[in-house]
Amino acid sequence: MRTKQHVLYSLAATAAAALGLLALPASGAEPLGPKGGQDPALFLTIWALEGEAAKSCNSETDARGFLETVGIAVGDSEREKRFSDVVESLATEKPQCFLAAASSMRPRTLKMMIERFLAKPRQRSSKEIEKSLAGYWSSGSYAKIRAIYFESRR
Repeated sequence: MRTKQHVLYSLAATAAAALGLLALPASGAEPLGPKGGQDPALFLTIWALEGEAAKSCNSETDARGFLETVGIAVGDSEREKRFSDVVESLATEKPQCFLAAASSMRPRTLKMMIERFLAKPRQRSSKEIEKSLAGYWSSGSYAKIRAIYFESRR
């Protein structure tokens, strides 16, 4: 059963997509940042709501949808901090959901997310992340994620 919070997050993300502030994960489009006449504060509020929905991981689709927005975070220290918090929280608190969501990401965004955030954690230790994921990523379906991670750690 969906919680009220999850429903609100989903509605906010849907509204953002409808307004063109974020790309829907299934669309294959690149996530877009605010531009033109769009309100950057509204954009960041909706993006933060999407991050909270991803952290709860009530839906693998929500988690993947947020992880696919990695390009929005890169280059802005505040967004990088928020994005890193979601990635590290998912990896340590909900590793199965994290790996399932990550395994369905587009290859380019998956690599960017791992290299810039998972392999270089800001709030948790690498050992904590590796310990959490160790029981799951030896599975054949997650071997690619593991390989990118350890290559990025070198």
